[in-house]
Amino acid sequence: MDQDTLYKLTPAEFEQLAGRLLAANGIGNVTYVGGPQDQGVDFTGEQEAETVAVQVKHRQRPLTENELRNIVGRLKSSRYNPSRLVIVTSAKVTDAVKWSLDQGEPDTPVRIIDRDEVLSILSADRGLQKGLVASAEKRARRQSRELWLGTFRTILCLDGKSFSIARTMPYNRIGHRKSSGRKSPAGTAPSLTD
Repeated sequence: MDQDTLYKLTPAEFEQLAGRLLAANGIGNVTYVGGPQDQGVDFTGEQEAETVAVQVKHRQRPLTENELRNIVGRLKSSRYNPSRLVIVTSAKVTDAVKWSLDQGEPDTPVRIIDRDEVLSILSADRGLQKGLVASAEKRARRQSRELWLGTFRTILCLDGKSFSIARTMPYNRIGHRKSSGRKSPAGTAPSLTD
């Protein structure tokens, strides 16, 4: 999987992928808890007999240190009382931000699995992405085709209207004026009856 394909995944597909990544990275009893009352926690799990709370963020724009600190604060204050925190994201997180965040949270270990690590894990274990990539690529092809068809239909519709207006307007006006006994104004096309 490459970066472009990763961004083609829907948020729900990326969450499915994140669940698989967690299980493949030694986190047991991975349970999806996301939803309206999730308190910022998408998954819970266990690692070395400690509770792990996980937040998943699927986006292209890099996560800033402030955004990550807010996520960490929500995870720590959740009802799950986690001993470890994991943030899985399709965004790039710089090493400096990871280091700063790690230094600022000495009591609760924070692991950030960012875009580069997600892609690295997936290239090493192709089974994790099974089914997700195919559905994302199929959806992207369908959306591209629908966009192209919609654009083409719009052009045809607009072209048809401008053609019919250009074709009928001058003749209708001229015909109307002619029938009222007035002559066509100078510079206009004569009607077919002239």
